Amino acid sequence: MCSSDLQLFGLSSVVDALPRIYAVSNVSAVSGQVLLVFFTPFQTITISQISMATTATGTVASGLTLCRMGLYTYTDAGTATLVARTASDTTLFAATNTVYTRSLDTTGGYPATYTLTAGVRYGAGYIGVGTTQPQVTGRTVNSVTAGLSPRLSGASGTVSDLPASFTPAINSLAPFVRLS
Repeated sequence: MCSSDLQLFGLSSVVDALPRIYAVSNVSAVSGQVLLVFFTPFQTITISQISMATTATGTVASGLTLCRMGLYTYTDAGTATLVARTASDTTLFAATNTVYTRSLDTTGGYPATYTLTAGVRYGAGYIGVGTTQPQVTGRTVNSVTAGLSPRLSGASGTVSDLPASFTPAINSLAPFVRLS
């Protein structure tokens, strides 16, 4: 994919971390796992919301005690650092074929808006803690190439909330995330 592909499928006021045309799979994390898609924006843009979508026929979330979306910076050394997040909302991903948009939350000292800088690598995704995990729209990365640089996706081990900083493991699942 080249920069013209992202510009063709995007708007100047949003960044799709994964172009919608490539979001053709059901992806799902296990309880307490952060699932991220990595991306590099081609323009500097200030965002205040994160959106994700459930699939038309997949499993919906139920019995969640925590569910939120977050934004990380991602270094060449492989460290993801949380820079913005939504409030926990256990109604996220409770219906099929639905786009869920949530505003960034200032609790814990995080910003209500965040400026994505062109050329900087980021990771965006979600965590759900509880009984039944949702299937969200995304894509599967070939497991043989998933670890090649630049990484396209990553996941945490089991955690209780979005960690402030961690080294994402190589994985083959990348959710569709829109930042606006």
